[in-house]
Order: sequence, then structure tokens, then C-alpha cells
Amino acid sequence: MGEHGNSHDDEREGYHGAATVLVDQVEHVVEVILTGHFEPISGRYAWYGRVRGLAEMKNGTPLVLRTPDADAEAAITERDLWGSHLIRGIGPPPFAAFDPSVLD
Repeated sequence: MGEHGNSHDDEREGYHGAATVLVDQVEHVVEVILTGHFEPISGRYAWYGRVRGLAEMKNGTPLVLRTPDADAEAAITERDLWGSHLIRGIGPPPFAAFDPSVLD
């Protein structure tokens, strides 16, 4: 089993844990599950995930997600049935497993 009880080899890259979301200069302490992949057609890295513990926010709300590894800009894409927010970012993600050479 993997680091987080996950046996899927293709999910090694990502982050699961505490984070801070910054929206309109206000910080929110949250829990996140993040992953991503390189999009060969666009030549960009897309990352996405689920944010738990964030106050009600509208779809499209821009934010900065801060993990112990890095900060990255993203936006809320939708809210799921359990009240978590789904987010998406393009470019270097806020997790250390990311290999920036994929963007070269």
C-alpha cells in the first residue's frame, strides 16, 4: 500500500493533508486532496483536487492554495454533494512531487 493507504501506482504524485486557502486576502485552514497530470496537447500541467472545510464560495472564485511545499493559483470549479469544493489549477502545482521538467 502507498503512503496514504493507496495502492494505485499512478497516484504517487500529489498531496493529501493540511493547507491554507487565501481568498480576497482572507486565509482559510482546510484539508485537501490534490493530484495532477501533464496535458500533452496544450503543453501544460493541470492539477486539481478537493478542498474540505472551506466556507461557501461561488464556482469560479479564484484562490491561492498554500501547502507546506508551495503556493499555487487555482479556482473553484464546483461543490460536491458532501459540501467539499473542487478546484483546478494550471501550471506548477503546490506539491513537491511535481517535476518541473515536464513543462520544458
